[in-house]
Amino acid sequence: EHTNRIFVGTDYEIFPDYMKQPRFSTRFQLENASEFNDRRNILTIAPTISKGFNFWGTEAFPFVSLPIGLNLNGDANTYETQINLSLGASGNLPLNSYRKLIASAELSVGLKDSLTAVLFGLSYPL
Repeated sequence: EHTNRIFVGTDYEIFPDYMKQPRFSTRFQLENASEFNDRRNILTIAPTISKGFNFWGTEAFPFVSLPIGLNLNGDANTYETQINLSLGASGNLPLNSYRKLIASAELSVGLKDSLTAVLFGLSYPL
């Protein structure tokens, strides 16, 4: 059995991270996944609160998010709503030769018809 997933998304800022005010944004995502031998299209909206902090001279951005999705199963012609609670942080790596790399870590807890996952990532801004 193979599983694959491709997604595209965007983040819309409602309030910026300014002085003591945290950033509030909403992320929109469209996902196509093969899970448990079914093809799924998942539409998600994720309200997110984040705040930048300085940790030992390196800025990091902890966040909390509540992704709410509509999971459309094309093979079974069914749908279900799904809800997660996501907690995590992202920021540049604090290593001199790798400062352009952005690291992220996230715990996504399945609240309704979704999976729980621990995610780690590295990205390089273009």
